[in-house]
Amino acid sequence: LNSVEGAEWLRREPNRRAFAGAYGPAVTVSARGCRVEVKHIPTKWLQKEESLYRAIEVDNGWAQGTIVDGRWRRAPQYWREGQLTAHLTLTVMEATTANTILTGGLKLEGAKLGVLMPEPEPRRCYRCQKMGRHACAAKKCKSANPVCGNCASIAHETRQCKAAREGYQCINCGEAGRPNGHAAWDRMCPEWIHNKREMIERQPELGFKMYPTKERDTWVS
Repeated sequence: LNSVEGAEWLRREPNRRAFAGAYGPAVTVSARGCRVEVKHIPTKWLQKEESLYRAIEVDNGWAQGTIVDGRWRRAPQYWREGQLTAHLTLTVMEATTANTILTGGLKLEGAKLGVLMPEPEPRRCYRCQKMGRHACAAKKCKSANPVCGNCASIAHETRQCKAAREGYQCINCGEAGRPNGHAAWDRMCPEWIHNKREMIERQPELGFKMYPTKERDTWVS
């Protein structure tokens, strides 16, 4: 299993079951899967995600269960009022399937939707906004006060912020002495870019445009 072919073999559900069964009934094998980011999914599918996955599979001629998981790129509670579409990250098990989606896009209700490889995303606590390897999880955050991800205020949470863009401040860049006239979630944030670069240095495959398989053209960064 120490090869691309072996990893691809183990991603298939029947093979995972057979592999785990050889070690006893109590053993299971979890697979990480391959993620793709789909642009402009109608927000009417919120809280109907399982139906959405099945609709995508039917519209694209995929077997049922091809999509094993998904999550909205931005948490729905942070959507703008009246927002009509949002990006959705889908997980499929096989790298070849993910690469086909990345190169050809997908269809939904007659519309062709763009798809891209998800960017490496540094971890960030949505309560204190700390970022990177040392970021905590919001539910376990020990910060005395929440920090707004828009304006860095400790008087309210991000969802309650009424600041205009020109009032945005990033607490991470402010503490690091970097230019901080932006939100903590901004993907042009210098601290975000710094942490993303560190992630790719630790895991170079995160910088690839496709999921590596035995096909040479998938090994492109």
